[in-house]
Amino acid sequence: MRKKIFTHKEISKKISILKKNKKKIVLCHGVFDLVHYGHILHLNSAKKFGDYLIVSVTSDKFVNKGPGKPLFSQFQRIQYLSNLEMIDGVILSNTASAIDVLKLIKPNIYVKGPDYVKTKDDKTKKIVLEKKLVKTFGGEIKYTEDQAYSSSSIINSTGLIYNKEQRKFLDKIKTKFGKDYILNKIYDLKKLNLLIIGELIFDDYNFGNIIGKSGKEPHLVFEKKF
Repeated sequence: MRKKIFTHKEISKKISILKKNKKKIVLCHGVFDLVHYGHILHLNSAKKFGDYLIVSVTSDKFVNKGPGKPLFSQFQRIQYLSNLEMIDGVILSNTASAIDVLKLIKPNIYVKGPDYVKTKDDKTKKIVLEKKLVKTFGGEIKYTEDQAYSSSSIINSTGLIYNKEQRKFLDKIKTKFGKDYILNKIYDLKKLNLLIIGELIFDDYNFGNIIGKSGKEPHLVFEKKF
């Protein structure tokens, strides 16, 4: 099986050879925590834009999509992607955005999904910075037109993160209070002048089953449940 997982140093050497041979390099970037049908469509479309498709994967410490995420470690995500036929190279991104990877790869084509066509919809504004950077080295941004799916929505709906009771509670909140209502309540808190006296105490509860009494010390021994 040909090598697909590269360090940044290795991919730089590979790109140098590819560009000397007039190959068009394509880059996709993302978390890819749960690779689904939408990703397959997107990556197949991206490969058609050039000769060599590189996928950069956000490292675990920069995945900020809620509790229990990423569901799969960076090692697992990279290994999975490296086994997809349309992908030629996979690297790890050690920053919160694609900026450093774009500077490293300098792709001919940087590919994003259809949900990024309207830059104003990207609340992080990262796409604006990425577009400016791509233009500085003569690259181009292209958008796929395939149906988009959400990994987060799929994970949340399966019970892998939230149990049945938690999902029921969240659904009830969403039904009773809309997003705008909740945001307005948060903004109202900003108007308050708060005086806090004392110190905060965070209680950490651990539950377990009693195994017995310690033979060395006068205390009970517990087996942790959760």
